[in-house]
Amino acid sequence: MWLFTTFGFFSIVKHHTTPRTFVVRGRIESDLRAARAVCQESWPVAHTPDHDYAWRFDCSPADLGQLLTAAAMSVDYPNFKAAVLRAQGAERERAYHGVWATIADAFLNWGPSTAPRRPRSGPPRRARGR
Repeated sequence: MWLFTTFGFFSIVKHHTTPRTFVVRGRIESDLRAARAVCQESWPVAHTPDHDYAWRFDCSPADLGQLLTAAAMSVDYPNFKAAVLRAQGAERERAYHGVWATIADAFLNWGPSTAPRRPRSGPPRRARGR
């Protein structure tokens, strides 16, 4: 699961060898440290430069629930990207906006239905007026 917040970006996966353990991963150390601070926890953050996500910590299902609850409770804004700009600056806001734009473009292929359809072959269709 990807989690974008005003205090960081995280990739959360089940630990590949340890049962009932999750790995919260990030590309930037300060994001993982911010997650710990928001949860008022001291999970050890490991540096794993040989992995896609260079920073990570392991946590229990209860710890993950605490992180997700903290993320939800931190929503105090009417516009996410504007809140990211205020909290983390223009470079991070541009990065998050890029993800938003990529997903928005990809979903144009899904049509008016709320249920996803199989993507067509070929390039994505552009909305009229864009």
